[in-house]
Formats: sequence, structure tokens, C-alpha cells
Amino acid sequence: MAGDGASPGGARPEGFPQVRLDDGSSLSLKDKQPGREDRTGDVRLDCRTSACELKSDSVVFMQIMGGHGTTLDECRIMLRSASRHSWPLAAAAAGTEFCMKDAEGNIGLYVLRVKSTAMPDLAFLTGDLTVWRNAA
Repeated sequence: MAGDGASPGGARPEGFPQVRLDDGSSLSLKDKQPGREDRTGDVRLDCRTSACELKSDSVVFMQIMGGHGTTLDECRIMLRSASRHSWPLAAAAAGTEFCMKDAEGNIGLYVLRVKSTAMPDLAFLTGDLTVWRNAA
């Protein structure tokens, strides 16, 4: 998991390994267990277009280009001006990091471990998720 990026605000990281996203699941940064077995969470995998993407109505995303070990403070900086509620996965490979922030101020760092999107009907992602509650 990524470092905690200790901050004066005292936000503590919570780690969730192997969080899966597919056409029947989602994740929610505010839930005690972010991985959900339904599509009612804030973040979903959407493969209806020619390329799969992370999608949300309320969460903003930012892919960290070349990043490894992104901290909370780095996510905060990157998310300050973020306004995208979808992020294409075409340029994402294993190890790619995504910072995300929900409307409640929870910040997440999703580190992609497996991306299987060649067949959109069977597409899925697995990744390690770190969540900092009320950290924005």
C-alpha cells in the first residue's frame, strides 16, 4: 500500500487489498468496507464505450502519471482542481495509481493490480485501495 502521507489533520489510512470492480460491483469511499457487490457505490467500471473507464456521479478522479507510493498530501494537491467524474483506462497498466475524492471529503488511492478489459462484457479490475476519511 502507499504511504500514509501523515498530515496535520490526523487523517489515518485504511487499507483494503484486492478491491474488485466489474459490471456487477462498485466501491464507495464512505463505506466501512468500500468494495460493494452491487452497482450502488460511488465508483463503477463502465465498459459501454470502446474503452473502459472509471465512472462516478459524485467522485472526481485523477490518474497519477508515473507515480508509485503516492501520499495523501499528493492526492490532495492533485485533486484540488479535479473535476472529471470519469477516467479512461486505456493508458492504465498494473501499478497505475488513481487518486479520488467523494463529496464527503473522503480521499482514496486505488492502485491497479489487474486490468482485464479486452473483452468488455467480462471486464474487471482489481486493485489495492487506501482510504483517508474526511481528509480533503
